[in-house]
Amino acid sequence: MSRVSAKLTDSLYQEAKKILHDFDKNSVIAIKIQAIISAKKLGINKVSEVFGINKNSLHSWIKKFATYGIDGLKIATTSHKKTLLNQDHYNTILKWIKNEPNLTIKAIKIRIKNEFNIEISMTSVYSTVKKLNFSYITPRPRHVKQKSEDIEKFKKK
Repeated sequence: MSRVSAKLTDSLYQEAKKILHDFDKNSVIAIKIQAIISAKKLGINKVSEVFGINKNSLHSWIKKFATYGIDGLKIATTSHKKTLLNQDHYNTILKWIKNEPNLTIKAIKIRIKNEFNIEISMTSVYSTVKKLNFSYITPRPRHVKQKSEDIEKFKKK
């Protein structure tokens, strides 16, 4: 039998068994509790294999259940950082792009900093341009040793 987590005590095992009866057997929390109960009996390696999860995930569930109880097993909602730009900012940026289509992401970032006094990352500027239904296209670089006459000949053919 594989080793059992040190956090998985007999009292925690008994608590998990009591709580399991209160949940629908198909809920996510019930499945996690069942995995914790099974880990006490069969070991973490076997349970992670049967449940098709990583051993670290099972250790994490045990630790969260020991520390926070049922609340630790609930799926945490992650909140994304809200954008610093509002609709007026989007309209202004849209005007910039329409007036000057060759603006770079870096130039837009600098303009946002200067005009709105808002510091945002290059990735955020790129996302903003995407939200405005524009794409950032960069020209293909030319090699230093490439001859312009050869390029013109190629274009003519």
